[in-house]
Order: sequence, then structure tokens, then C-alpha cells
Amino acid sequence: MPALALAVASAAALAACGGASAPPVEEPPAEEEPGPEVAVSLRLEARPEDEMGMPSSDASLVLIQPSGERSVTPLGVLNGVCSHEEADERDVLRVRCWWAGAGRVIRVSRDGDELVVRWVDLDEEVGAHAAEEMERVALPARARLRPIAP
Repeated sequence: MPALALAVASAAALAACGGASAPPVEEPPAEEEPGPEVAVSLRLEARPEDEMGMPSSDASLVLIQPSGERSVTPLGVLNGVCSHEEADERDVLRVRCWWAGAGRVIRVSRDGDELVVRWVDLDEEVGAHAAEEMERVALPARARLRPIAP
């Protein structure tokens, strides 16, 4: 019993002088708040057919901020008949243009706080060429994207 009494007295002495108190527990940092929701779209505006009858479209990337402010990034003229496609897990948006055995796929993907626009040229005899980066567009920090496609 004297050993038990010694242990209780020691514990009481340590507690009295603060020696038995545990260090404060640091809470894990809270996750950062998500950024604003930004709508993103690939806009296609039909152009008049050329002298050979080939259709084409002016393409642009449109971002719509929560305030309603729009920013438009022109991407150039796309030859052929263009239509929106369902994006896969790598892409946010996708458009395919095709005419007389050749075409182009426009892919928009996310890289951190940027959107990256890549073009892949297509040829019915050769197949798909390597993707070429055409444009990078900044997003607000941690933006949540809402793709808009018809």
C-alpha cells in the first residue's frame, strides 16, 4: 500500500505544478472555402460559307462570373460543321468540327486555377494528331465550374 500512496502523492504534486498537463491539441487546419461558381461555355457563331461552300464558325471561350460579368476569349475560325460533344473525365467542354474528311476537336480542361484549350486535328486517313495547346485562361481561385453546352 505504501507504493500506491507514493504514486497518488506524486501524481497530485505533478498536477499541482502543471507537470502532468498535456500539451494543447492543434486542430487540423480547416479546408479552404470553395471559390465562386463560374459558368464556362464554348461559343460557336456561324460564318457565311466560303466560295467552295464550306461552313465555318468563330469559336470563343466564355466565362460568366457570379456577378454576371462575362469575359470572352476568341479562339479563332473553325472550318466545317461544328457541334458540341459530351466531355469525358479529362475535359470540361468539347466541340468537334468536321468537313470533307478532316476536322478538329477543341478540348477545354482544367489545370489548377486555369482553363486550358487544346486542339486536336483529325484526318480520316491519318487519324488524330497530337493535341496542341492553344490558350490558357485564368480562373478565380478554387472556382467551381458549371459547364454550359447545348
